[in-house]
Amino acid sequence: MTEVLDIQLEGKDLIRKGISELNDKNYEGAKYSFLEAQKKFTAMKLSEYISVCMSLAAMTSYFLDKNSYKTVLETINDAVY
Repeated sequence: MTEVLDIQLEGKDLIRKGISELNDKNYEGAKYSFLEAQKKFTAMKLSEYISVCMSLAAMTSYFLDKNSYKTVLETINDAVY
């Protein structure tokens, strides 16, 4: 149980770091943080957090490449489930 809580905290810290990176317009760093958080949550099968990470990573991908909107929309749609 403690391991799950530790991973949740690590993942949440990565999400906060990613959001901070977004505010600083460091989109590559933000995307990396969101994807690392997603890996942690996926390992523990914490689907609600996985969805958040997918959505944030997709949004960041759009900031990096405005032509990726179709892929971004598909990822956001996948994050719903």
